[in-house]
Formats: sequence, C-alpha cells, structure tokens
Amino acid sequence: MSSTEPGRIVKRVICSPWLRVAFSAAILGWLCYRMNWTELAVTWRELRWEWWLASLALGAGVQFIVGFRWRTLARPLGFPDPVLRFVGLQFVGLYINLFMPSTLGGDVARAWYLDGGRGLRARAMISVFVEQSSGMAVLFAMALVSCLINRSALPDWLLPVVLTVCGGYLIVMLSLIASSRWLSARLRSTRSRWRQVVHHYFETFAEAATIYWRHRGAFLLSIGLAIGMYIVMNISYWMLSRGLGLSVSLGYFVTIIPLLTALMFVPISISGIGVREASLSLFLAPLGVLEPAAVSLGLMSFFNLVLVSSIGGIVYSLGVYPKLEAEKPEN
Repeated sequence: MSSTEPGRIVKRVICSPWLRVAFSAAILGWLCYRMNWTELAVTWRELRWEWWLASLALGAGVQFIVGFRWRTLARPLGFPDPVLRFVGLQFVGLYINLFMPSTLGGDVARAWYLDGGRGLRARAMISVFVEQSSGMAVLFAMALVSCLINRSALPDWLLPVVLTVCGGYLIVMLSLIASSRWLSARLRSTRSRWRQVVHHYFETFAEAATIYWRHRGAFLLSIGLAIGMYIVMNISYWMLSRGLGLSVSLGYFVTIIPLLTALMFVPISISGIGVREASLSLFLAPLGVLEPAAVSLGLMSFFNLVLVSSIGGIVYSLGVYPKLEAEKPEN
C-alpha cells in the first residue's frame, strides 16, 4: 500500500454521503429512543395552524431579502443581473442544499449559475462568500448584543458559548480581511496547482474588499438588509414555537439561532437533519421545554424549509437553469 493510500481512504470515508446519512440517522434514532411519544402526539395535535402558516410565509419572504441582498453585493463585482435572477438562484441553491452537507453545495451552484460562462467564476464565488460571511457576522453580532441584554435570563453556560463562538467568528473574519493581500502575495510564486487556485481566490477576495470600500453605500445597505433578514428569520422561529404552544421569548431565539446555524454549517449531516433537533433540545431544555416539543420545533422548521425549497425545485425542474454536471476535461 502506498503512503498516500491511507489518506485517500480517510478522505473517502469523511466525504462519503453515506457517513452523513448514518450520522443523521444515528441522532434521530437516539432522539426516538428517548422520546415520549404520547407528549409528541399531543404537541402535534395542538399545533395552531395560523402561527405555522405565518412562520412559513416569513420563511419564504426571507429568501427574497437574501436574493436582493446578494444582488447588492454582486453588482459592484461586475454582475448587473436583474434582482429576480438572484432570487431565483437563491431558491435553487436552497433546493440543492436539501441533498448536501452544510450549505456548500448550494453556494457553489449559486456561484456557478451566476457566472454563467462569463469567466468571472472567482468573483461569483466571492460574492456568495461575502453574502454568507457578512450575514453570519451580523447574525453573531445580534446574538452577542441579545446575550448581553438578556444575560440574567440565560443559563450560566450559554453566555461563554456565545462569546466564544460569535466573538471568535468575528475575529477570524476581521483577520481574514486584514491579511488577504499578504496571503495572496505569499502564494503568488508557488508552483503547486491547488495553491495557485487558493492564491487566485485570495487575490480576488482582496480586490473585492477594495471594491466594497469604494462602494461603501452598497455594502452598508447589505448589512442593513442582513439585520432585517435575521430579525424576520428569528420572528419566524418564534411564531413556529408559538404555534407549538412554547413559551420562548424572541430575545432567546436571537441568542440561540446563531449557535444552531453554526452547528448546521458543519458538514456532518444531510441538510442538518438530526443536528437541528438535538441542538434545539439542548438549547431549550433550560427553559423547561420538554424534548418532544423541542424536537417538534426542529421537525417543523425543517418541513418549512422543504416547502420553501420546493419553489427552487420547481424552477430547477422546469429547466430555467441547466442541470449541474461535471465539467469535461479539455482535449
């Protein structure tokens, strides 16, 4: 066996979709084993449909805000496409994410479609990266503010977790922006193919940072849209919890949703299945929320995601955008 064979085996195991399916199934199996099915049935039977429908409508509306925000960030990078194209691509990316670990698959698809053969794939990918990363920065900043305001109402362990995760993310992003040109220069003379690719993206990111500095108004607008977007998203979770009869404050959701989002970014499950339900059970337990109710909240939020994503599935199936397939090597 060659020296590289063990590494290939490990990589194949880690990247295997079946491993993520198994992980999701294991968490769900563990939750099912612990579940009080009588309480779960009562929770679902008493669901207030008007709150659920309102939550579903807000969840769909968030995607329009995301599309408009992405357009605001992409236009300075050379993508003058109409806003409906960005909204459509956002729904398609959301649909593709249903079958992918984390959100990486949908993000790559969005960038690929946005480029559309214009030779600006790196800029398209950077536009998606900036849209996601700046949005997460806003989400984490909101969590830090909420955590400090509602400190007395939070369990003792939650404050240091929020400070570590959210504060750490903000520090990493600021460090990335500050060091992007230095990293690009360090990788410029390399002969390694993958390092050349990394250099190209760091160089494009540094260029994008300069462009956004010149178009500060557009970038600040995107930040304002992100604040509004995450307020709507948290209200959607709060409405869904009200529909299930849970007494959880909106401020508490503002604190825990960033942690939930960060956990679902980790590519260990399919579309966050299992991770979402187990995390909500952990985060809501200090408030006296029983596990069946917390799991129901997770399942209903996933059901809402499937319904909203089905819009992208319809658009994708109608052939509005070409089907994704591997690129053929050039002769």
